[in-house]
Amino acid sequence: MEKTLNETKEELIRKTETYKHTIEDQINELKGDAAKIGRVALIAGGVILLTYLLVKGKKNDKTDKFIDLDGRKYALAPVKKNEPFIVKSIRKYLIIFLASLAKQKLALYLERLKNNTTNVEANSRKAPELQERWQ
Repeated sequence: MEKTLNETKEELIRKTETYKHTIEDQINELKGDAAKIGRVALIAGGVILLTYLLVKGKKNDKTDKFIDLDGRKYALAPVKKNEPFIVKSIRKYLIIFLASLAKQKLALYLERLKNNTTNVEANSRKAPELQERWQ
């Protein structure tokens, strides 16, 4: 028996809805992955910025002194600030901690990127199967 026009139309509508839901699920999954990647990148960027600022602050520990004679300013030799040992130690440990945290976040990001690439390749292999179903 041949299918009637209405039955064929209903079957095509069902298939269309199935593919539509599949595509919507994949889009939602990609949105979630993008949000996760964005958060990881934001955290890693913040950690790197904070580490940079701490290191920059450590290197900028000299002050220049000027003396004013007869309306002219003369620079004296830079004087190193005396910073307590405990502050130096805390700063060093904080820099090490932030660098390791940035390393972990970057490794996590690269692992997720690798997994997403393999997922995309797996989905691209499924595409011919979907095309066959349409025909």
